[in-house]
Amino acid sequence: MALNFPNPSRTYNPGKQSVNFWGYDSALEIIIEVREEALYALCPTAQAGKECMLKAFDDNRLKIEQVAGKLYKQRRQSYFRLAAKDF
Repeated sequence: MALNFPNPSRTYNPGKQSVNFWGYDSALEIIIEVREEALYALCPTAQAGKECMLKAFDDNRLKIEQVAGKLYKQRRQSYFRLAAKDF
C-alpha cells in the first residue's frame, strides 16, 4: 500500500531542529521528521526559527511528501528522519 498524507498538520520541534508531520498506510501512522538542514537545502533563503521553518516546509510540502513516499516504498517502517541527502 502507498503512503498517504490526508492530515495537513505539521509541528516544529526546536529541540530536534525539525518539522514533523504524519503519513498513513491504511491504519498505520508513519512519523516523518524533516531536519532543518534539509529545509535549508530545499529553501536556501529560509531563515532560522519556527515560522520560517514551517513556511519552508509548506512551500516544499509536495516534494517532501514524494521523497517520504519513495523511502517508505523502499523500507516500510513507522519513523523516518529526512536529511538534505534525501533530496
